[in-house]
Amino acid sequence: MAIQWNFNANDVEEGFPLIPVGDHRLRIASANEKKSSSGNDMIELSLDVSNYPGRLFYYLVFLPNNTTMTNTNLKRFWDSFGIESGNLNTASWVGKVGAGRVKHEEYNGDQTARISYFIERKKQDKLPAWVEKSSGGNSNDLTPMPDSMQSPFSVDDLPM
Repeated sequence: MAIQWNFNANDVEEGFPLIPVGDHRLRIASANEKKSSSGNDMIELSLDVSNYPGRLFYYLVFLPNNTTMTNTNLKRFWDSFGIESGNLNTASWVGKVGAGRVKHEEYNGDQTARISYFIERKKQDKLPAWVEKSSGGNSNDLTPMPDSMQSPFSVDDLPM
């Protein structure tokens, strides 16, 4: 069976808008245990940003030669997302909402958004509540999308 598709180059989404610098609510989409390029254990976090399409990535690297930095980063992360200190069960982190400061950096000649640091739980009160990704159109529309509209694909679209 050959796939039949009428491709229209005018009906293409050209990437995502750059997430603005500042404080944003974040939700953990995934947390995967990996090895860093230098061989250290690390956790790769994929983070949804309140009311923005796309994701940010953050790497919690376990540095045996700098335990203070590792412990500080873990404490700030756990506090921001309301995760019990010492909890390294990454599966239990998925779906937790916290907050972080976004900064812009140049990467391969382009401006990219990065997490500068995670914001303490007690300092998150002034941030707006979590809002699902904008479906396009007016970026000032902070109306959450209904659960039924979260994905353009149905379960039937997924491979078996």
